[in-house]
Amino acid sequence: MGPSLYGVNQQTLRQTLIPAELLSRANATWRFLAYGGQSLGALAGGAAGAAFGLKATLVVSSCLMLAGTAIGFASPVRRLREVNEGEPQR
Repeated sequence: MGPSLYGVNQQTLRQTLIPAELLSRANATWRFLAYGGQSLGALAGGAAGAAFGLKATLVVSSCLMLAGTAIGFASPVRRLREVNEGEPQR
């Protein structure tokens, strides 16, 4: 359920902030980084699990995911309520 909720919000925000003529490029870049990163992450996770053990790898990777959540929680995007056309975004 989490990825679905996240996906709708991040796609809406991207559509709002990026000009229409650049939106397809931004979406393609996002998909390339997200799906390409999954393959690299799986490879790195397998290597770390073999080198350091499964339990240590799971603990470290869980902490890294929580760090990403903390960064998102502290982000100014969380407090964004409306986007004004013509004004630079901060």
